[in-house]
Amino acid sequence: MPVSASVGKNNVTTSPATSGLFRTSLIGYRQRREERVARRISPISPLLAFGVFALLANAAIAIVIRHNHSPSVTAASCADLLITLPAVYYLLVVRAGVQPLITIVPVLLSGLLRASFVASSSGVSRIIIAAGCELGIAWFLIRRGRKSLFARVLISELSIFYNALACWGMKPDVLPGGRGFSMHKESGTGLLFGLLAGLSLIEAACVHLVVRRWSTSIAWCISGLSVYGALLLIALSRSFTLRPIVVMRHSVLIRAGMLWSIEVARENIARIEAISPPFPDRGEPGYLRITGIADPNLILELRESSTAEGLFGRRKNVSRVGISADQPHELAQAVKAMIAGAF
Repeated sequence: MPVSASVGKNNVTTSPATSGLFRTSLIGYRQRREERVARRISPISPLLAFGVFALLANAAIAIVIRHNHSPSVTAASCADLLITLPAVYYLLVVRAGVQPLITIVPVLLSGLLRASFVASSSGVSRIIIAAGCELGIAWFLIRRGRKSLFARVLISELSIFYNALACWGMKPDVLPGGRGFSMHKESGTGLLFGLLAGLSLIEAACVHLVVRRWSTSIAWCISGLSVYGALLLIALSRSFTLRPIVVMRHSVLIRAGMLWSIEVARENIARIEAISPPFPDRGEPGYLRITGIADPNLILELRESSTAEGLFGRRKNVSRVGISADQPHELAQAVKAMIAGAF
């Protein structure tokens, strides 16, 4: 009679029958997962079901906490946020094959953030927890889906704070072996954005003093939006200096600060030439002006359409690019030399 399993003092061995049964079970699970994918089960249904459940659960917790803030009720509510919700997400979404197991991380972080409010923690600790959770969720979303719209918008938001606050004294971003060309000095684009940022802060202070007579909360909300707008303008002003047009050996990287960016390979460039009025219309299909506030003085035509990336996750397929360079003749000569392989 074959022994199905023998347990020793330090080891466990299984019979071929047990191993085969395990492999069969694993293969069956994978086959069921593949069948669900093959049937193209819409990911909206499980995610929508979880979203509705999470919304109802948070509403119920808010109502219960409002009427009974005892320690036992608070502990139970936190347990629901940190254990029940992630478990429901696993059962509804992960096991259905809609999302991988790692996606449970932002659910846990969101539950931790919500629990910090339910537990009535101190203001400082709540801010620390909120900042940690938001950074964790942001890192996860960027790491998991750089190409998704949400991740691109999030990257743009982070780049605004980086360019406005953390890049002072840095040199322009020109790769080794490349040659940079500015587009903001002759037109004064960077200076204009910096001036608007300063004026917006002065205006925000005046508006705050007036509005707080009626509502302090609204006054601070307006001031917060004004500060964010000023940071955006400062970031745009700095980005024109830090992100110039760069001609490299095999491609040209055309950038208007943070507003637009497109990299065109040497083989995809049809021609580059000077341009004069009348200029192409901004809304013309396949045409993109990467010029700041000035009119274009060069136009680059592509053999095949390429994708340009803009601020806040915008994308556009373009076949012609209008460029406003401080040194248009030198830029055109550098691109032509690059096309000829003499750069």
